Amino acid sequence: MNHLLAMRFSDFLAEGLDKITKVKICYLLESIIGEVEKIAIIFIIFSVIGKRKEVLIVISLRPYVGGFHCKNCFTCLFYSILMCAVSIFLGKFVSIYKYTKIMIVLGFGAFIVMKIPIESKDRKIYTEKMRLVIKIKALLILICISITSTILKRYECEIMTMVILILMNALLEKLRVFISNYKERENI
Repeated sequence: MNHLLAMRFSDFLAEGLDKITKVKICYLLESIIGEVEKIAIIFIIFSVIGKRKEVLIVISLRPYVGGFHCKNCFTCLFYSILMCAVSIFLGKFVSIYKYTKIMIVLGFGAFIVMKIPIESKDRKIYTEKMRLVIKIKALLILICISITSTILKRYECEIMTMVILILMNALLEKLRVFISNYKERENI
């Protein structure tokens, strides 16, 4: 359905342009429609259960804390709902003291400096300059999220729980890449 809708819009928007440009515009529109659809579904689900403010905060910060890409839209939707649910519902039970928050931020910051971006055979190889830019952006985002969680004290635990989940995802991704590389070396 999203592809059909994106094709209709791209035919209208890219009228008179070459086929490659139309395909690019169609892909862009399909991605945008998919993201809007995912955010709307998540917002509706959490609004129905009375967590509208919390899900708005988590959804607005989610693109900036990292994560990984799924193979299809349903897996992505499930993963996003799960991340929001865990952040919102378990965040209440996580006691984030000032020193715990500092340790989380410093730990994540150290991980960013040492391991981000995570290289894998599915990703392009980054130049040193590109890696530095990614690391600086990630550190700035982490600082902004820390400040946001301090300002929004009521939602601090939910925000920091989301950061912890993303850190765990990054560590699992790093482990997956390590195992994959190890298996490739064993087969040589």
